[in-house]
Amino acid sequence: MKKKLLLIVTMFVMSIVAMPNVFADDIQEVSSYNDLVAALAKDGTIKLTADIEVTGPLEVHNKVTIIGDGKKISIKESEFNPVGNNSTIITVGAGGDLIVENVNISGSNKYGLQAYKGGKLTVNNVSITNCKYGAILVNGGELIVQNLNLSDNSYGIEIGQGTGVTEEPKVILDGTISGNQKDYIYVAENDELKNFTVETTENSEDKIEIKDGKIVIIDSEGNIKVTSNNIKENVVVTGKEYQAPQKTVAEEKPSEKRESNPDTADINLLSLLALILASGLGLTYSAKKVRQN
Repeated sequence: MKKKLLLIVTMFVMSIVAMPNVFADDIQEVSSYNDLVAALAKDGTIKLTADIEVTGPLEVHNKVTIIGDGKKISIKESEFNPVGNNSTIITVGAGGDLIVENVNISGSNKYGLQAYKGGKLTVNNVSITNCKYGAILVNGGELIVQNLNLSDNSYGIEIGQGTGVTEEPKVILDGTISGNQKDYIYVAENDELKNFTVETTENSEDKIEIKDGKIVIIDSEGNIKVTSNNIKENVVVTGKEYQAPQKTVAEEKPSEKRESNPDTADINLLSLLALILASGLGLTYSAKKVRQN
């Protein structure tokens, strides 16, 4: 019986070892534009093994993670062919859920990234530079910012809707926004935008809120570090209203108890005794003078 049980256990262990790990992510390494186009067409995780120059806009309509390991995605200016009006490097559209991690995106003729018509985009440790329209366009999609660095784009994050888009844009801050960007947040003015939402997660270092008809980013100490343009009066924004941090009155330091100097104390005692003695002598002298009179 024991031998039979041991045989069953051994066979089970061997089957587990021999079985392919179906739970592991299918990570596909890519090093060219064509490879990236093919990889984005299906669910999975993509790892960049080289900088990639794109010759056309990329679209995502499924669940994908791009791990950059610091690599760059940029356009190849001399060979880039837009599709219609789309010159954005990567657009996440309906049904798409794209996570971009540790990637540098640069040089778009329009936007670096776009969350469009219900598409969900998450950026973590992403740098976007030198995009002619803006770093990220959120029109009818959802953007989650975990760690984003923006520099030298026309705008940072543009919140809009666009013609024929019914979905409302949403921006969720779950970390920090930094960089050398002139206008970090821009709310579209000549647009179909009617409603949008801004949220901050519980553990986010920075916060995104509303103040005086503008969107503001607040640092961990409660200071406003980013202010958007004015939001149009007919646009409804859902989010938390900014409240200035309460200044606390500094506690007064208790008066320090000064210890007396032993030498000074002795001198004071002697002075007191001398004063008493002098007073006594003065009284005696006065009494004698009275008797003489």
